[in-house]
Amino acid sequence: MIVIKGLDTKLLTLSGIQIADLTGQAPMTFKSAFITCLEMMKPNPGSGDGLKAIDIGIKIQKAKDSIDLETAEFDFLLKAINTSSVFTAIVQGQLEKKLEELKVA
Repeated sequence: MIVIKGLDTKLLTLSGIQIADLTGQAPMTFKSAFITCLEMMKPNPGSGDGLKAIDIGIKIQKAKDSIDLETAEFDFLLKAINTSSVFTAIVQGQLEKKLEELKVA
């Protein structure tokens, strides 16, 4: 199990300004950004990736400020982030950094 803490932490620009989520209505958090990456993932047909993305996304959505992910779920989330073209470099970098730090720990 890999524990991701701080899901409700707000993402900031380099100058410390809160980044809005894709709706523009709320601050972007790690939770909302992870879910967006899973929602926007382009799965390979027949791979089951679409179902995995939904299952992990629902699990993250239901979580409070931390979540326990199986190693396979964690790797899948990392794959969704690394293949995402939804966000700018500042968001993408923060998501990758958060998960890479956990991978090494």
